[in-house]
Amino acid sequence: MQWVLILVAFVSVPVMLLVKPLLLRRDHNKGYKPLPDSSQHREDLDEGGLEEDEEEFDFGEIFVHQTIHTIEFVLGAISNTASYLRLWALSLAHSELATVCISLLSLSLSLSLSLSRVSVDVCNHRSSGTGCWCSPSSTVPLTHLALSSSALLFGPA
Repeated sequence: MQWVLILVAFVSVPVMLLVKPLLLRRDHNKGYKPLPDSSQHREDLDEGGLEEDEEEFDFGEIFVHQTIHTIEFVLGAISNTASYLRLWALSLAHSELATVCISLLSLSLSLSLSLSRVSVDVCNHRSSGTGCWCSPSSTVPLTHLALSSSALLFGPA
């Protein structure tokens, strides 16, 4: 599907570039005259009448004008595509950042819960022996929690 869209985009550029100037030349050769511009028509009416200005048909000028419009259209399409790609990349980056934050938060939460369980186990184990630094009814400060968990994980210092 995307290859079809890319093909249509590439084919549309020469069509936009060539069709309008060629149709205008055909109409000029058949004797058709373009409709007057509404602002020019109002100015002519205000001056007291319509003057017949026979403008010469200049295919080069029309072709250059159409080339400028085609280039503006192509640059606008490229700019819009780049803008949507930037939005997509920003969305993807935020999604990944949210995933990392949630995983770190859940890791931190599970680590703190496991440390509190280790601390309670250490307190219960030491309260039965001599030299206990905490009792089952006391609250354990965070420094003791970290010391007791590191002692269990890495052995006595």
